[in-house]
Amino acid sequence: LHEIAATPVSDERWKAKLMVLAEDVRHHIKEEESTGGLLDQVKKRLNAEELRGLAEQFQAARSAVLS
Repeated sequence: LHEIAATPVSDERWKAKLMVLAEDVRHHIKEEESTGGLLDQVKKRLNAEELRGLAEQFQAARSAVLS
């Protein structure tokens, strides 16, 4: 992130760095969603009410970041 922030958008390397970051994030999400990943473990350990509460907290945090 630091490299991307420090690179001017007009620099031809900026887009390439952003694309690498996006691919890294997609790969990480796939790992966490897979069997045995963090999200799979959370689903197994929390009950429905706890999962709903966690989802609500996530949505509130997401909304705050996106607004």
